[in-house]
Amino acid sequence: MKIKVFIMITVLSVLYATNSFADPYEFIKGVCSNCKDFIKDSSRPDFTPTDEMIVTNYTICTKPEIMKNLSSAEKSHFENLGSRIEKAKKNLSPEQLARIKGYDDYLTNHLKILQNAVAPQDLSKLTKEEMAELDKQLKSIFWKMIDALKSNNIELALSYFSDYSKDKHRKMFGVLSKEAIQEVIRNTREISLTSIRGNTVHYEMTANENGKEYLYPLDFVQDLDGKWRISEY
Repeated sequence: MKIKVFIMITVLSVLYATNSFADPYEFIKGVCSNCKDFIKDSSRPDFTPTDEMIVTNYTICTKPEIMKNLSSAEKSHFENLGSRIEKAKKNLSPEQLARIKGYDDYLTNHLKILQNAVAPQDLSKLTKEEMAELDKQLKSIFWKMIDALKSNNIELALSYFSDYSKDKHRKMFGVLSKEAIQEVIRNTREISLTSIRGNTVHYEMTANENGKEYLYPLDFVQDLDGKWRISEY
């Protein structure tokens, strides 16, 4: 039997910033989605989750920040699981309990960070003039990042990247030589707005490589402090 959801793995993949989600608000949606999937799977007669899976899902999905996004029926599902939790815990080894606590602590710390986050701007309500101003602002952010790379100031360049993608791009710049980074900059021609999906503004970056033009994705999101930053480059 195929089990679609294993929350422990999901939490790790999200919190270690593997860019499964473009921004922190997508993180909440992602965890809620996995909780809903777990409910569907656990309603199947042939679904036989392990004690560790039951305890992990219950621990994560009953967080107030997650529960408020679930329906009454979905909340009841986890409330009904409550009677099984203590029994399931008794069947777990110290190592399993420690692992669950680690995931729980990680998620709790992450949710605390989100408590003070600035809600993202509703991009669907922007006027044509406001969209043009945002386009100008995002292009300015990109070229400031490029200028920092020109000066080989990697940390300054990274300040223009979102918290969720900063480590990924630090690693990327770290494996490139200074000459390779400068070549990328020389090849960069322009960026053009292509679409808006949710809280993400998508661009295409045009690069001239060996006489041929190539298009690469470039995305911007509003960070936890409400400021626009690059999420994908």
